[in-house]
Amino acid sequence: MIDTPEPAVRRVLRFLPRMLNRRVAKNLVATFAFRLHGEDGGEYTLRIERGECFFEEGIPDAPTVTVEAPARVWLDLAAGMLGGWQAARAGLKVRGNRFLMLRFNRLFSGDPDGTEVPAGLYGETENECERRRGIWRQPQRVLAIQASPRARGGATEKVFAPLIAGMESAGAAVDTFYLAERDIRPCAGCFACWKVADGRCLIEDDMAEVLTRIPVYDLLVIALPLYVDGVPGILKNFLDRSIPLVHPYIFNRNGRCRHPARHPRMPNLALAAVCGYYETENFAPLLAHVEAAALNSHMPVVATLLRPHAMLMAEDVPVGPVARVEQALHTAGVQLIATGKVSRAIRKAVAQPLTSRGRFLAGVKHWWQEDAESADQKNTSPK
Repeated sequence: MIDTPEPAVRRVLRFLPRMLNRRVAKNLVATFAFRLHGEDGGEYTLRIERGECFFEEGIPDAPTVTVEAPARVWLDLAAGMLGGWQAARAGLKVRGNRFLMLRFNRLFSGDPDGTEVPAGLYGETENECERRRGIWRQPQRVLAIQASPRARGGATEKVFAPLIAGMESAGAAVDTFYLAERDIRPCAGCFACWKVADGRCLIEDDMAEVLTRIPVYDLLVIALPLYVDGVPGILKNFLDRSIPLVHPYIFNRNGRCRHPARHPRMPNLALAAVCGYYETENFAPLLAHVEAAALNSHMPVVATLLRPHAMLMAEDVPVGPVARVEQALHTAGVQLIATGKVSRAIRKAVAQPLTSRGRFLAGVKHWWQEDAESADQKNTSPK
């Protein structure tokens, strides 16, 4: 048996009740009858009753408005390819309440406000509300994610460790999660997690564990290196796989389309980032990405710590500057737990130069040359 395709006119009219502007139609009782002829034609009715709209087959007795036209003319008019006068010249006729027909586009203008969120979902979470009102509840539980592909062996760890120590000294219980040591595969883009009530992902790996834990924490801390002006791949996988924390429904929040949260409360977010460049300005693309992802995940960013030319933290440089940066990171952890922010002075201390720009530019050339020579020696040495 071969299924007959649904006529285009019927499909468009059947969809229109979803586009009803309930505010405009709240006191209206009316019927729009459509007698459309030619290919894809048919007779259909849209019945409006005080904020609700129903699609029906056929035409009732004494409709409020009757539209007669070639099916293709009506489709082009509905798609905005024809204006009203052009459609009239092409054969469209309107009988009945012509004034009401002039309101047709406004009646079916959708939901211009779009701020409502279905029951059981959260357009604003408790932590977002508190953030907006300037309220800070000292975090008891912190999830700290270290997102360097080098795991515990790179510059990211040199920033991560003293920051965590500072938060723990302030009384927070911190659980650490090293992405490089976990199996978190890329998102498959199947949206299966959005098609089930519990938001469960079909991929069976370590992401399932962390997803169930994230809403339990008060604060999420992410430490990461700058990779090609953005986040490293393992963190991108993590962010992509975090979409089950929000619902596919889309609503309007402050003039931007957002997804509502599945949980009434989410952790706030703090970020610590390192890069090999000398200046902090190079973090701008990364910060824009992470802050947008945090906003969409209902986890507002409360603090950002930036450590440029961070590879010098692990190199043979004078102890003084590195020790001062480590102490600043420890203090940042204390402040973050106590106040929900890090002072400008401490952020500046975290980002302080470890050497001059000239020495950095000269030294980094020799650094890469020495690494290249060392790699050549390993590749050419007898086995």
